[in-house]
Amino acid sequence: MKRIFCFGDSLIQGFPYNSEYSWIKTVEKETGIQMLNYGVCGECCDEIFYRMNHNFRADNCTHVLFFGGMNDIIQGKPLKFILEDLTQVVAWSKAQDYKLCLVLPWFCSEKVLNKEIELVRTGILEQFGTSEFILDFENCFSEGLSERSICFLDGVHPSSETYTRLGEYAAPILKEWVEGEGNVK
Repeated sequence: MKRIFCFGDSLIQGFPYNSEYSWIKTVEKETGIQMLNYGVCGECCDEIFYRMNHNFRADNCTHVLFFGGMNDIIQGKPLKFILEDLTQVVAWSKAQDYKLCLVLPWFCSEKVLNKEIELVRTGILEQFGTSEFILDFENCFSEGLSERSICFLDGVHPSSETYTRLGEYAAPILKEWVEGEGNVK
């Protein structure tokens, strides 16, 4: 059975619900790929990487998904440090011979955060866009930025319906990636 080990913050975990409502659970249902949820609320990229580096050992692991950055942005962490953390994630993945998917932070209904989110998204794409598999959920949102308040419960965390929509969007993309045919998305 194909598996993806999914590391991240509350946006992997499925907050404010449990992991059964996370978008990765929908991916699992849609594709049959086992999506292992290693999301922990409130963590920044360096904390997520610490868990990966120090607490993660898995036989038969080939694919790792990393989704972080929103807590870094909310806490005011400079872009330089976020990119340094992601550089460590990329190097670690290569050293372990894992295929890595970086998930871009999505824009939210909090306009103040969206300027910082844009900087992080651009930084990730510039630094890793040609070397790593990138998953970008922005095409999933047809409402535009002004309509995102209906998609998010608190400005950042998706409603259960939005988690499902995100998973339905990501499912064919991640399936293609695991099957070895995926490029940057």
